[in-house]
Amino acid sequence: MTGTLPGRPHLAHLKKQAKQLLSAYRTGDAQARTRFTRHLPGFQDRAAPALHDAQSVIAREHGSPSWQQLREEVRLRVSLPHGEPTHTILVPAAGERVRPADRHITRLAFAPDGDVLLSAGMDGRIRVWSVDDWSAVREVQARPKSVNTLSFHADGQRLAVGSSDGTATVWTWPGLEQEAELPPKRGASSHFAPLGDRIYTVGLNGRPALWSWPELEHIGDIRAHPKKATAHAFTPDGDHVVTCGLEGSIAVTRLVDGETVDVKSLGEAPLVTLGFVPGVDRLIVGAYGGSLRLLSWPDLDELASADIGAGGVYTLAYHPSEDVFAMCVDRGVQLRRNETLELLETLAVPAKGVYALAFSPDDRWLVEAGADQRIRVWEMTEGPGEE
Repeated sequence: MTGTLPGRPHLAHLKKQAKQLLSAYRTGDAQARTRFTRHLPGFQDRAAPALHDAQSVIAREHGSPSWQQLREEVRLRVSLPHGEPTHTILVPAAGERVRPADRHITRLAFAPDGDVLLSAGMDGRIRVWSVDDWSAVREVQARPKSVNTLSFHADGQRLAVGSSDGTATVWTWPGLEQEAELPPKRGASSHFAPLGDRIYTVGLNGRPALWSWPELEHIGDIRAHPKKATAHAFTPDGDHVVTCGLEGSIAVTRLVDGETVDVKSLGEAPLVTLGFVPGVDRLIVGAYGGSLRLLSWPDLDELASADIGAGGVYTLAYHPSEDVFAMCVDRGVQLRRNETLELLETLAVPAKGVYALAFSPDDRWLVEAGADQRIRVWEMTEGPGEE
């Protein structure tokens, strides 16, 4: 198997190829063994390959002498967003009177097919925007109070909605008709788990809970955090949810039965953000006061740290194909490397409150929204060879 990189290569796809190659070898696939022996001199003398060996094979099959050089080539071909936004959307329309409580946009989410963008905020409405021209195509009054979270089911046909009125609801997509409702006060935030058979909620009291879908049976509460749970991330295999809290600890809970199997303290500073790096066994954790940590998974050992240098809510969004993540800070969006937490660029935003971030599935757009009721859209610069 040999190939050349496309004009806009995806690093996440190359990482997946390496993992698939390693898995095939370990299951006795003869073609996989041939690929190892062809591209790694002396491989037959090794007891067993590791992931870095598989990555080296993928790199050489694409004409690069090493995985590191292949990664740098991908980064050169796919530029980061920069400069002024290409478009600015005003929500609601210019000239419409808005009460101060209605101004904040709290959540952004691209539909799974990437054709539309959803926004939600303190007015309780969900708005739908066409990605073609960023025009508003639809809106619904979803809740009487703020809509805090939007989460698509794995099949792309349902949307979980969490609200400050405390009730989590499930809506059809793209019909946007309410289909189900969880018990009151339990759903200030609501998220479908990756496998689609669980819903994770956080109640008005800050306590997380797990529910079965579609039965909506209460599996159990997550009681690992004595104060409040502040953020969560589902593990890459979809078997666990990792939560963090104001007391400074991380908890690992099984989705199948709601049992917490591990708790680790990271100090006394409240933890406020959490996210798994796509394609690798790494976890990024942010603390109140402005520090970031890169942890290994599942060991939760610290691999790197960084000072954010700004206040904010620290919402994370990962680039679909590069080793880059975006993070909300006051008056800006920071772009950093997943592997080192190195700051690459800060995109200036006039508003202090920056709450929501999302990359489009095709990695063309980065969108941001917050307290000034605007959605800013940065278009990704196209790499060489693109038409």
